[in-house]
Amino acid sequence: MTIQVSPLVSVIVPTYNRAKTIKRSIDSVLQQTYTNFELIIVDDGSTDDTEGIVRNINDQRIQYIKCTKNGGANKARNIGIKASQGTFIAFQDSDDDWYPDKLEKQVEIMQKVLPSVGVVYSGYFRIMNDSSTYIPPDTIGQLEGDVSSELLKHNFVGTPTMLIRKECFEKVGLFDEQLPRFQDWELSIRLSKHYHFKYMNEATINAYVQTDSITSNNQAQITAFRMIFEKHYKDFSKDKKLFIEKHELIGKLLYLNGNTKEGRYYLWKAYKLDPLNLKLLLKNILLSLLSVTIYKKILKMYQFIFIKDN
Repeated sequence: MTIQVSPLVSVIVPTYNRAKTIKRSIDSVLQQTYTNFELIIVDDGSTDDTEGIVRNINDQRIQYIKCTKNGGANKARNIGIKASQGTFIAFQDSDDDWYPDKLEKQVEIMQKVLPSVGVVYSGYFRIMNDSSTYIPPDTIGQLEGDVSSELLKHNFVGTPTMLIRKECFEKVGLFDEQLPRFQDWELSIRLSKHYHFKYMNEATINAYVQTDSITSNNQAQITAFRMIFEKHYKDFSKDKKLFIEKHELIGKLLYLNGNTKEGRYYLWKAYKLDPLNLKLLLKNILLSLLSVTIYKKILKMYQFIFIKDN
């Protein structure tokens, strides 16, 4: 009699029209030195040959789920989580590739740490137009343990680098399907309120930025950033300096993107939180009364003049 052993790790790959890159992504998972996993590929309504490429790969660890219509990467990840059987959850993007020992190293760490650690993550290389950037940068203050305060300041945990205890999702919920971007950041913020993070100070993936990626959509960036700020408003408000900075940033992004009315609202809100800050008044409030074109020109001039102060 053969005893069926449940996979220890469930690897979830959301994909949409990535026929050109999906095989590379899948191969980087199948070639892991750690082999006790299931690979759940959630096809988010692709109209290209993604399905044919996936079904042509002969590996019993692959589970292919085809959605009838496109619902977004967050929804696809949530479908994968609900279908998973593993103790731990890992995520891979359909245009990235893992290093061969990624899972092996992370599972080994996860099995040694206390249950209070819900996430093991690593650094990664963000590759765009033949140039690469290592993330997280050296400017991040605290990378492991209680990183809740640091995550409110910076988005430095990439979804494909994470290994998460599946039980964590029962406590904090799944990915927010309303977010057009920054879903990894928002999930990390929620996770950090209840669990500690463990950081591997090395790259375990190459993350490629595609020209048609949602990452390049400015409006999606602004919408998502504002949604996260409003969703975790009480947490941001605990740090006055950070609270002001986020109001200022959202206001500036909205204004420079042509949404002057809402942009002014956030900029004025920032100033009201610190009315004695004349630099803030000059840089954002008075300039925001000008046209967007003039605002951009003066803002560049201001940044040049005050570069030593910043």
